[in-house]
Amino acid sequence: MKKPRKIIKVGYAGVSNQHGFTYFRRGAHHEISKKDTADMFKEFIRANVSKAQLKTIMKVPDRHFGFFSYIGCVAYWRLRDFEFVNDEEKAYSKSLDEYIAKLTKMGEQIADTEIPVEEIKARKNPHELMREKVNQTILRDIDDLEESWMTGEKFDLDIIALMKEYDLKGVSVGIVIQSLLDLKEPLLSTDEQDREAMAHIKPREKNRRVKMIDGYISDLEGFKGMVKATRTTVKKPKSVMKQIEKMKFQKENIEYQLASISPAAVIGKTRLFTFNTKTRRFSEYLSTSGKGFLISGTSLKNFDPELSLQTVLRKPKEFIQVVLKKTPTQISKEIKGLTTKLSTPNGRMNEDTILLRVLDK
Repeated sequence: MKKPRKIIKVGYAGVSNQHGFTYFRRGAHHEISKKDTADMFKEFIRANVSKAQLKTIMKVPDRHFGFFSYIGCVAYWRLRDFEFVNDEEKAYSKSLDEYIAKLTKMGEQIADTEIPVEEIKARKNPHELMREKVNQTILRDIDDLEESWMTGEKFDLDIIALMKEYDLKGVSVGIVIQSLLDLKEPLLSTDEQDREAMAHIKPREKNRRVKMIDGYISDLEGFKGMVKATRTTVKKPKSVMKQIEKMKFQKENIEYQLASISPAAVIGKTRLFTFNTKTRRFSEYLSTSGKGFLISGTSLKNFDPELSLQTVLRKPKEFIQVVLKKTPTQISKEIKGLTTKLSTPNGRMNEDTILLRVLDK
């Protein structure tokens, strides 16, 4: 996808300052990059505020330092003690002090919610890594788009294609939308300084840019919903102890001289034999799942109802000895010889259920 043509900026040194501040400001608007503006503004702050105030201001995100080109122009002019000759120019000079006060307040608010340095781990968390990735990818494209506007280019971005190209997830959408809102704000602002900064843009072009930004935001919100709808969450399996904590079974039975195996041994196996000492109901459970059996509450899960069976035993003691000692093939042969009706088990266990034997085949 074609990207905006990189505009070469000449910087402050390439703008004439021989005809007063107003002429300088208008010339600088097209020749000064955001980075130039931010660097000049920071240079002025370092030279004119206390160390404590500087520390507070520098907590503010970088985008606020290079957002308005006129701020950098005023900083350049005042650092060189050049004169502001009329009321309009003096108002610009005053606006720089007001903006510094505004950033100081923002920095104080950030400091109030900031985690103390000693509690911050050196390793970046996933949210920080994601924000860093967004800053280094799609936000640079948005900066390039804004710079292309300054030259009169009517360039557009395929915002969703870029999100996919950079492999940005739905969680990053909020950061991108906020950047677009910051870009949109001065276009609609009624503030006198913002209006002056945008005076060179015709209303029709402003409306085009606002409509474009709104389209990007709408596309991003749709992208976030699409990602959420297609996201699959893999449920973490419960631990063995968690699965069997509510399991009901009979530990031993004196009448039939039987003892249950541990229910923990059932998890993950593919064949289970059980016997209900009250109803004389024998059950064989088979699982075809790669995970084998699972237990939920008092029920056995992941068994195949078409392959599993149950029946009532007329001579339980003799048949159970076969189940405990013989191979699956021999047990199946004995089951076929039974004359009682076969049915499908439901997987529920109770206090009368003996867990006879498990196999993994």
